[in-house]
Amino acid sequence: MPSPGPAGGKGAAGEAILSPVKADMAEIDVVFSPDGRVCHANEAACGVTYGLGDCLIGQHISDLFGPRLCDGAEIGTLWAQALEGLAPQGGFQMHPGEETARIVHGWLTAERDPEGRRHGVRFRGVEAAANGVGPVRAVSGGKRARSG
Repeated sequence: MPSPGPAGGKGAAGEAILSPVKADMAEIDVVFSPDGRVCHANEAACGVTYGLGDCLIGQHISDLFGPRLCDGAEIGTLWAQALEGLAPQGGFQMHPGEETARIVHGWLTAERDPEGRRHGVRFRGVEAAANGVGPVRAVSGGKRARSG
């Protein structure tokens, strides 16, 4: 059974939004600093592109995912939506144009410090089949906005 995605698993009109992330799957977890550079990446994130350890540290979000997602949504727009409290989700291509490129389905959310201030963005997802990539949408507290 898929786990609830961002915004408590509810979208517009209260319909369930489920993440394709299953409890037994390795979840990709990447944290970006306020300037858009990777400051943390788990082994699953590095493993998707056949890297080891801290292979993604220091890469800019636009280098990691390219300027656009699989459906054409601009990464800069999605970054801004995440900082506004939305959770844009869809098909992200890690290292587009390279031999190690892989499509992952996931979402971006704002990272907060202990005082509740936003201080970066987190990406969570799982590797996806290319034919399973759907449109990107931003989800927040029961509202859904189409980006792109």
